[in-house]
Amino acid sequence: MPMPQTPRPRFGIMTAPSQVSYRDVLRVWREADTIPEIEHAWLFDHLMPIGGDPNGPTFEGWTLLSAL
Repeated sequence: MPMPQTPRPRFGIMTAPSQVSYRDVLRVWREADTIPEIEHAWLFDHLMPIGGDPNGPTFEGWTLLSAL
């Protein structure tokens, strides 16, 4: 009976859409796009910051994703 194959690890990134500038998020996503091992990227869709300044910058997830 053949040995079961161990699934290979998969790597991705997740960036927060709050307390950062669009330029910073874009820079991280562009750099990640140059690394072949990074297969996926994620945002979360909270409309208010989870932490930090409640009046700080927060991007809506779908709009930010389309801009990236």
